[in-house]
Amino acid sequence: MIGAVGFALLLNSIKAKKFWPFCMLGFFMASYLEINMVGIALLAVICVAMYYYFKIVDAKA
Repeated sequence: MIGAVGFALLLNSIKAKKFWPFCMLGFFMASYLEINMVGIALLAVICVAMYYYFKIVDAKA
């Protein structure tokens, strides 16, 4: 029950609903795949870097 209340508070604090899937993906990775927060943060940084790189490459083409 406490976990559900914490998750609801977290979703309530994220005002832009377009970011909710990322929160749920991180929650899934942390709880079910047992990846720690550092691993999730590194994966997020890699994904952002790849997105930024491909966005720059498409802009130049």
